[in-house]
Amino acid sequence: MAVNTTQLKKYERMIFDLRAMYARYGYTQFKIRKFEEFELYVRNKDFLDSVNVITFTDTNGKLMALKPDVTLSVVKNSKDVPGTVQKVYYNENIYRVSHRSHMFEELMQVGIECIGDIDDYNVFEVLMLALKTLRELSDGCILDLSNLDIVSAILSDYHVTEETRTRMIRCLGDKNIHTLRRICQENDVSPGGIKVLEELTRIYGRPEKVLPRLRELLKGGAIEEPALTCALQAVDDLERIVNTFTDMELRDMIRLDFSVVSDVNYYNGLVFNGFIQGIPECVLSGGRYDRLMKKMHRRSGAIGFGVYMDRLERLLEEKSEYDIDVLLLYDEDADINDLNTAVRTMTKAGETVLAQRRIPEKLTYRKLMQLKGGEVKPIETDA
Repeated sequence: MAVNTTQLKKYERMIFDLRAMYARYGYTQFKIRKFEEFELYVRNKDFLDSVNVITFTDTNGKLMALKPDVTLSVVKNSKDVPGTVQKVYYNENIYRVSHRSHMFEELMQVGIECIGDIDDYNVFEVLMLALKTLRELSDGCILDLSNLDIVSAILSDYHVTEETRTRMIRCLGDKNIHTLRRICQENDVSPGGIKVLEELTRIYGRPEKVLPRLRELLKGGAIEEPALTCALQAVDDLERIVNTFTDMELRDMIRLDFSVVSDVNYYNGLVFNGFIQGIPECVLSGGRYDRLMKKMHRRSGAIGFGVYMDRLERLLEEKSEYDIDVLLLYDEDADINDLNTAVRTMTKAGETVLAQRRIPEKLTYRKLMQLKGGEVKPIETDA
């Protein structure tokens, strides 16, 4: 059945348009249950934004949880099919603590997942759809892009513990140079190595300006083989994907930012965050998560992103001067058929109509009409 998008609210139209765009590129809808076994989230708690999960006991005694994340459910409920790539989109409610209210809320999340034998085209396509998604949301938007393999290669040269590496990555993400420097000094990282990490937090901008500066930084002598080779290869991989964008309108939206980091136990390769003007936090995030797949005993690679629709509420909020277009008053003895005909006539003309016997308190309306003797007439009101 065709959907008349003119009758949808702006929020609903946005979801409908995004789904239609993903479908045009061969992505099919992935439907999942509202809940999963709690153990799934216990095993992958570091992958979640928050450890707070709503749980309940099922009739069979198993501890279940209302899903706080979609990606884990998609991975759990999909299969490895060698030589193929499964492309799915979703729009699902998740249940997590809201950044805004700091209370549990039912939040809508829209996104795509690409799972299987991932190649450069799949990576390009997901990035391209992320950029197109941002452009659907707003004209003022950018995608901050990084390659975790660069960061991982640099840190591998410093021979620090996994715990220390995690702390250093967190400092990169927060651009916390002071704490990052202190951690490096405590772990005997050379002054040159410290400089590389500090510069990595500062480098930001268009790829054509950032990539030469990054190569110069890496070749400065602070990083030794084989870490240097791995880091430079990751830079080449990043440049190759960026250069695939011949649509300059999309390419101009890309900024390289190596403070965009995710948990390296789950993510690898490209990671990205999307921002739109007027909203201080990212509204889209994603990346490649082959390590999560391996952790969940899967052989496939994977890349995807999610759009946090709750963060768009202010942007998509439709402000109306009135609650209703027409308030139609009628008497107790009004003929139902006459009333129905009047309402249908106005709704077919695109107006919203509320039929009442008296004016409700605090209701605002554009026109006040009255059904009298089978005819609809305007009621004059004081300005």
